[in-house]
Amino acid sequence: SSASSEYCGGCGIVTSSREDCCAGTPTAIDQPSQCGACGWSCGPHTRCDRVGQDDDGDVFACACAPGEGGRWTDCNGSLSAAGGDGCEVDLDTDERNCGDCGVRCELDNASEECVMGGCAVAACDAGFGDCDSVASTGCETPLTGLAGCGRCGETCSGVRNAVATCNASLRLHGVRGRLRRLRWRPHEWL
Repeated sequence: SSASSEYCGGCGIVTSSREDCCAGTPTAIDQPSQCGACGWSCGPHTRCDRVGQDDDGDVFACACAPGEGGRWTDCNGSLSAAGGDGCEVDLDTDERNCGDCGVRCELDNASEECVMGGCAVAACDAGFGDCDSVASTGCETPLTGLAGCGRCGETCSGVRNAVATCNASLRLHGVRGRLRRLRWRPHEWL
């Protein structure tokens, strides 16, 4: 709270309800750079809100500011501590706090990212695909088997007189004891 004084830096100098006497000078304490008390900085992505009133005047406290290029919040609890780091987490993009504090993006066989507060697949690990397009399942499909050879939905079956095998980089079928290379379109011989 602010400390109204009739002797702030001299006789008869009075602080308003939005000021405190800081080092002998009436100083506004309703800004993020000085909120609620002399020298109290809220930190980045914050604002200073009036939260009440006491005998000395208005009471101010730091709060996270909406609309600063993200959904910023205080996940480490330092907003109300002296020297805190403000609202340090953007819930829209932080992979360790995606959508809410402590929600980690950890998807199977994938590199993750946080997009608009939801976990998403940034890229699949080698040999896996996101064939169901559901982010929560990650890259669920191995791309080394006959049902998904090299990419989602690519099958290695149905060729007459051949033994189907999958080499995801070459797409090979065994034919009468020899290996022949296929183009990426199913069942079309080179």
